[in-house]
Amino acid sequence: MDKKTYKLLRTLTHLSKDLYNLTLYTVKQHYELNGTFLPFVKAYHMVKDSEPYKLLPSQVAQQTMKIVERNFRSFFHVLKERKKGNYNRPVRPPKYLPKNGHFILIFPYQSFRVKEDRIILTLGKNFAEKYGVKHLEIPLPKNVKGHRIKEIRILPRYNALWFEVEYVYEVLPEERDLDRSKYLAIDLGLDNFATCVSTTGTAFIIEGRGLKSFNRWWNKEKAKLQSQYDKQGVKFGKRMVWLLKKRKNVVNDFMNKAVSYIVNYCLENGIGNVVIGELKGVKQNTDLGRRNNQNFHYIPYGLFKQKLKAKCERYGINYIEVDEAYTSKVDALTLEPIEKREKYLGKRGETWTVPVFRWCFNKC
Repeated sequence: MDKKTYKLLRTLTHLSKDLYNLTLYTVKQHYELNGTFLPFVKAYHMVKDSEPYKLLPSQVAQQTMKIVERNFRSFFHVLKERKKGNYNRPVRPPKYLPKNGHFILIFPYQSFRVKEDRIILTLGKNFAEKYGVKHLEIPLPKNVKGHRIKEIRILPRYNALWFEVEYVYEVLPEERDLDRSKYLAIDLGLDNFATCVSTTGTAFIIEGRGLKSFNRWWNKEKAKLQSQYDKQGVKFGKRMVWLLKKRKNVVNDFMNKAVSYIVNYCLENGIGNVVIGELKGVKQNTDLGRRNNQNFHYIPYGLFKQKLKAKCERYGINYIEVDEAYTSKVDALTLEPIEKREKYLGKRGETWTVPVFRWCFNKC
């Protein structure tokens, strides 16, 4: 990325941050005065004449405002769960972004065009008048060529020290000969990252100890480096950037390999359904001791599930998330349905020993 593009992205992501904060302020003020939620369609008319909205491409600006709406809806959802007694932690509305911060840019398909091996992002008339730039060009990756791109996301990392580009595109599902009566159940954990049991009587475990060990090393290195920065009066540095990128690459590699192994296993055995627990609120309500809590919180199970869902959909495998509240007492060996009931066939706390195959992506 050249300096001109870098500066442009910093300017655009800073404007996106300004618009996010302005929209959030508008929604918060309405909530404090009226006690009700202000949806995007109404907030739009109150914000559309502001400078950050006018300088950003209109489609991009609206996507930023919609993120505020989603965040506030999540706040209200958690608030309701707390009132029902399902959540016992303090509930606070979305926070403002730092004054000198940056925020994501989302370009829907109407706001860009593809030209050979480049993507041309339209920046809008007002931005062009002020900054003298009408378009921004970014490369089109080889693996994305030929696909219908639905959305492009530009993410500022660590206060825009660098940027990442995400391409959201359609992939037509591949038809496979799968048996819809066969299921693979997945239980997520730490040492055993994914324990997988199928209705065909087979099972395997994807080891998580390598990832857990890496997280422990990473936490120590980060703490040591942060201590040095604090003594020097420095907030951030190149070594920290390297450390953060290192973790991202290692975790992504592990997740991709885990997902590929599970999906390939299903395809090879004709399994048409994958079932996994929702893990709603698990990280917030986990108390496994300081070290295990730290390990658990640094493993992005949400990313794994997101990748698994996308790959299952690509090959026509049904991806099913279930509430884990009822799974611990369900007897899988009798194929008991997963649902709330007065009496379960299984018992909580007992351990069944079954032959399993363990798979390690790194040396265990």
